[in-house]
Amino acid sequence: MDAPVHVADPESYEILYHNEAFATAWGEVVAGRRCFEAIFDRADRCPFCTNGHLFGDDAPGRYVWERLDERTDRWFRCYDRAIEWTDGRLVRFQLAMDITRTKQTEIVLARRTLELEKINEELRASNAELDEFTYIASHDLQAPLRTIVNYGGFLGEDVGDDLPAQAKEDLSRIVRAGEAMQHLIDDLLVLSRAGRFDLKFSRLPLGDCVDEALESLRESIREVDATVTRDELPEVIGDRRLLTQLLQNLVSNAVKFVPDGRTPEVHVTAEESETGWVFGVRDNGIGIEAQYVEKVFQAFKRLHGVGAYTGTGIGLAICRRAVERHGGRIWVISAPDDGAHFRFTLGTEEEDLENPGRLGREPVRPGRGNG
Repeated sequence: MDAPVHVADPESYEILYHNEAFATAWGEVVAGRRCFEAIFDRADRCPFCTNGHLFGDDAPGRYVWERLDERTDRWFRCYDRAIEWTDGRLVRFQLAMDITRTKQTEIVLARRTLELEKINEELRASNAELDEFTYIASHDLQAPLRTIVNYGGFLGEDVGDDLPAQAKEDLSRIVRAGEAMQHLIDDLLVLSRAGRFDLKFSRLPLGDCVDEALESLRESIREVDATVTRDELPEVIGDRRLLTQLLQNLVSNAVKFVPDGRTPEVHVTAEESETGWVFGVRDNGIGIEAQYVEKVFQAFKRLHGVGAYTGTGIGLAICRRAVERHGGRIWVISAPDDGAHFRFTLGTEEEDLENPGRLGREPVRPGRGNG
């Protein structure tokens, strides 16, 4: 046997037997000597002696422990048990497995785990600062931009008939650009707030969130004569405002990204699996090429020209943020001209009703352009 083995008397501590691997490990034959002298070079009994775990009426008779041999700087995992010796007395049997390499790996992993935790903490702080900057900058830009748009409109009304055609067109472009910037800032604020405000978890019918989302989109749905259907939706634990925003963005994209001449058909899905509910929004739209399904949840990742479809390129980034804050993940299954099925899970549990801060805010790697 390659692992050192020895047998010792629990009262006298005399080593009664050892194998060759044991002798090789300590460089000599030590049978007859006391174990604490031969193995640990001590003058008296070891304070960590395992006899108390092996002998006595309540002792389990076996014990596994680890130790560092300071003389050789090697780690051992020791398997001790009480056995009956040839003369009928109970003695301590020990097999010592060298686990030095395993311990060295554990130490390296522990060190790297601490390094990663430090990096993650720095990233969290950096992301918080970025969210704060985005919120403040977007909020502070609203007033001057609103002034530009409003006064551009006033100017057009006041002197529009007196302006040359080119000047009218230039003024119109200024107003349109300002309005587009307003939409962008509004979406940036929504994205920032999605990661900032305190969650208010409650048990609620997900169908209520769908109803609120569809009410907000009623005019957009009516304009394109879209059909929106749904599976039977369960109750979930979540923040009503954030879940409504999530569903509103997904349905809005489903209604928007449809080829000319095709009537949008949207279906809100719910499927119960062994690990929980998987929700989604499926459409019959333009679909997404495989190379983009991992990128569409990034802010400003538009897959189409600015004039092709309306939007700021932030909508799906907001969806990802909403799902992340519920401890879930979001992904899309799609193919060009074959529609898209955006699916998501929620990781919320009963305990989150009392402790919404339990859920982390780490990015979930998801698997069309953003609306």
